[in-house]
Amino acid sequence: MCAWNIDEVTPRDRPMLRDAFHRVADASYADLASLGRVSRRERLDELFDHHYRRQDKIVWVARDSACNTIGHIWLQPTLHGVTHKPDWLIINLDVASTHQRQGIGRSLLEHAASRARAAGIDRLRLFVAPWNHAALSLYEQQGFRAQTHEMTWHLL
Repeated sequence: MCAWNIDEVTPRDRPMLRDAFHRVADASYADLASLGRVSRRERLDELFDHHYRRQDKIVWVARDSACNTIGHIWLQPTLHGVTHKPDWLIINLDVASTHQRQGIGRSLLEHAASRARAAGIDRLRLFVAPWNHAALSLYEQQGFRAQTHEMTWHLL
């Protein structure tokens, strides 16, 4: 196990964030496959750019002792769509496959929770694919609880 630090994001992290955004979206949204290769990439780039351009985004990265980025957590301050309570939506939490199961994801979540509390935010929320058992386990261990369950019925 190697040591790591949690730091502020820098512009050099942008390609890594884009790659992680694409990887998570591809794994989570099967419908993206129906868009076709070019339009899927374009759609994901459009979504990434929309979130990345936001001045109020919050991104922290985990770096190893050689300053390599090995994980990140990306949050967006929001008002909940139903309750209108302020919260931070986790856009993406990702740990490099070579560094998983070392406590990095947990540390990034704890860092985000600590910063949220200090900012007067009393909840974090996220979306997770129901088949991502490792992520579900981590989130439940941290105290996340399901509030809704989105379902889709593909009619065509």
